[in-house]
Amino acid sequence: RSAVLPFLQVIVFRHQFMISEESMRRIQGLMIELLSDSQVEVREMASSSVSVLVRICGESLALELLDSFSKWSEEPLQLKALTKGGTSGDAASGTDEAAVAAAAEATLKRSKALQTRHAGVLGLAALVATYPYDVPP
Repeated sequence: RSAVLPFLQVIVFRHQFMISEESMRRIQGLMIELLSDSQVEVREMASSSVSVLVRICGESLALELLDSFSKWSEEPLQLKALTKGGTSGDAASGTDEAAVAAAAEATLKRSKALQTRHAGVLGLAALVATYPYDVPP
């Protein structure tokens, strides 16, 4: 997934006038989807790809993406993914399995929320990198 992004950057930049609007939307969707990938390296590469895409497509795309990235970056995170309950040594194994399952689910939710927030921050960073010398009013 990470290897396709530099290739897409070059293809989009070099052939921007030949790519149809539908294809450009699909490429844009792919790059934005990869901002929330499970691997950090892919998310970071997607951020630079989104920056190139916004530079090509113009300020209207930047304004369109700004709201989405802002919402993603404000994703609430749980302070603690795992909470230790006061279980005694005589607890049934079913209770322990339920506690482990609940802890795993909480960890998964926290991980997903963290990915979403990181995608939002990387998206905002891509917008800043697109126009590094402009200061918004």
